Amino acid sequence: MSIQAGKGKVTKKKSGAGYKNVWIYVPSNLSRDSAFPFKDGDDVEIEIRDKQMIIRPHNTLKDRISEYGMENVTLKHLIETKAVENQERPFLYFNDEIYSYQQINAEANRIAHGIMKLVGEYIKQNPPKIAVFLPNCPEFFFCWFGISKTGMIFVPVDRFLRGDSLKFVLDHCDCEYLVLDYEFLESFKEIRAALPRIKKVIIRNPPADFKSDEFYRNLTEIVSNDTSNPNIPIITNDIMEIIYTEGTTGNPKGVVYRNMKVLSGLIISEGLGSGRYGQVKLIYCPAPLYQAFFQLDIIFPTMFLNASIAIAERFDASTFWEDVRRYKADLIIYYGGILQTLFNQAPRDNDRDQPAKWAIGGEAPRHIWENFENRFGITLIEGWGATEAVASIINRRGSRGGKLGSIGIPLDGFEVKVVDENGKELPPGPQHIGEIITKTFTPSLLEYYKEPEATPMIRGKDGYVYTGDMAYRDKDGYLYYTGRKADIIKRLGGSIPA
Repeated sequence: MSIQAGKGKVTKKKSGAGYKNVWIYVPSNLSRDSAFPFKDGDDVEIEIRDKQMIIRPHNTLKDRISEYGMENVTLKHLIETKAVENQERPFLYFNDEIYSYQQINAEANRIAHGIMKLVGEYIKQNPPKIAVFLPNCPEFFFCWFGISKTGMIFVPVDRFLRGDSLKFVLDHCDCEYLVLDYEFLESFKEIRAALPRIKKVIIRNPPADFKSDEFYRNLTEIVSNDTSNPNIPIITNDIMEIIYTEGTTGNPKGVVYRNMKVLSGLIISEGLGSGRYGQVKLIYCPAPLYQAFFQLDIIFPTMFLNASIAIAERFDASTFWEDVRRYKADLIIYYGGILQTLFNQAPRDNDRDQPAKWAIGGEAPRHIWENFENRFGITLIEGWGATEAVASIINRRGSRGGKLGSIGIPLDGFEVKVVDENGKELPPGPQHIGEIITKTFTPSLLEYYKEPEATPMIRGKDGYVYTGDMAYRDKDGYLYYTGRKADIIKRLGGSIPA
């Protein structure tokens, strides 16, 4: 171990209430050393221990995780503790329905007890996979949270899948039980013969004349009257769910999320929960519930912030702002082409007469970014993530802070680099486009269910996840997304997006 030392100096000066100015002069050779742990303006933690003073970098996230306790990082614990903490505070709005934190927990428990009775005994080391094929609705939450309390594995299914794509996901995940909406029943029947592993199909919202049998059951028939928390031990490392990618580079890949992924909610809530973002009380979200973006980036932070969420059945530009006003949302969620579609609507006199102060999401079109903000009186908070590497980068400064078009900088707890083909970090500048690689200090691993031969993301020997997304940095460390690595064309020794 190498140790450097030098003689310093301490002086004291008068200061404001709560603080005393203590100036510690550090030898210049130590302050210039790459191992020096502080930068100008850094917050620090100061502790007196055994008559010695310890000064260390302030790390809110590590302190918060330590305070929360890694043993408590499970979805079951989060749901149940928030039900006690928030009780009748609204958690979910859907059309005219309102569910409190306490009610959501109770409904999840009813599903949990019903599922456990339906499945019977199972081996903890090989829990059943339960696929949920539902549109945006409260029952999605009941099933998601309820299944998480049983130790079984939740598999949300893209509501737009049909035919071979649907068959692939249900077969690949080894689904034994399927919860689906009646509107999807015919699509399932077309592929049922190819899915012999499925033991029962549980149907939401069937018509009045629907008759259950041994294979097809009405969801209302399996829901228990028992609203108590199931006495099932769940630990941080237990598999919580398998979420499938969109399959843009072949068949969808099943990404394994263990309960420790609940930390994403803690990370994002720490990033948004201070200062002006701490004022968020209600979030309006038209995003599909089956997406990792919705679950890890929106729902978990909502719960850590003790806020409420309103969901839409689907995105509809004609009713979007009416919903925002009706729910009095202060933050809205966007993704894909939502902003462009809203911007393309004919201007109205009341465009700015809406309660939302911020919009957070991804893929904001740069050419309308500032005009969208000015027209609707809202600030865009752009971010970046992927099913495999969710929510590690966010842009809080945006157009107001001179970072128009940027996906942002890493959240606390993440390290992000832009590297060349050899893994060497590239300098700032739009001429230095490279691959985004990311790493976190949390014990979260990149895992695929039934690891495919070629994966879109790989974990290198250095612990970084190589995402396949391309970007460049500016001098302040803000990243600008340029496209997928697979879409890069090699020309004359350089790389340009296709």
